[in-house]
Amino acid sequence: MVTTVALTIIGCVLTLVGIIFNLIPKQINQKLMGDLTEEASQVAAAFRIILGALGMTFGIVAISCRNFPVVEAQT
Repeated sequence: MVTTVALTIIGCVLTLVGIIFNLIPKQINQKLMGDLTEEASQVAAAFRIILGALGMTFGIVAISCRNFPVVEAQT
């Protein structure tokens, strides 16, 4: 697979997952972890939002780096 295409796909998927994690963190926690207490749900939602922000950041970096020449990408 061409590196440009791979980084585009990875960047788009990570950005989309990050946006979803930020929009509906409680519903994602419900699907992944089942029934939680209210306090545990709030803490898990906070961590899910942080993970969403990281996903969006890595996605944007991947999309931004897709056109780097090989010499620059290796530094």
